[in-house]
Amino acid sequence: MLEFVRPQRELSVAGQDLPIDPSRATAYGHAAIRRALDRLSQAENGTRNDHLNRSAFALGQLVASGALDELETVTALIEAGQNLGLGLRECERTVASGLRGGMEPRGLSIG
Repeated sequence: MLEFVRPQRELSVAGQDLPIDPSRATAYGHAAIRRALDRLSQAENGTRNDHLNRSAFALGQLVASGALDELETVTALIEAGQNLGLGLRECERTVASGLRGGMEPRGLSIG
């Protein structure tokens, strides 16, 4: 996975080219990841890790549904986190945790 991550020095994800193959992502998934990256670019210092986790969780649901490719989504999120100034290891752990949580099946609570 590390071979797909290209560290960048920028502190913004706005206008970032998405490493998402259009043939593997639905239009909805593509729009969702673009919105997630835009929101991440606006995260203030001290909230960036939390925003990255929330984005990974939300996009994990789309990965589980087949609307996004998992590897490409992980790559985009890790790059975005690094562009915001977060460390590679921190990004990897945060994205893995959020994506895993988002991909878990949701049980119905009948009460």
